[in-house]
Amino acid sequence: MNEKTLNNCLKDHDYFITGISLENKNVARRLSELGFYQGASFRVIGISALKKTFLIQIGGYTLSLRASVGQLVSVREK
Repeated sequence: MNEKTLNNCLKDHDYFITGISLENKNVARRLSELGFYQGASFRVIGISALKKTFLIQIGGYTLSLRASVGQLVSVREK
């Protein structure tokens, strides 16, 4: 399975996080606080019409994530 970034994920699919870019350390730290770490699994449950926002289910809760932040998260499909 090919590796891609979160902002290229499809709705109703499950993924594993394979890495987080440290390009912006503050954002990377905040993502880890929200449960985004290597090996964590999540599900995309919604995508905005223009693919600018993703609704993610991770660690027992749901959050909205901008596509610009999603491009920092490398994933692979389960």
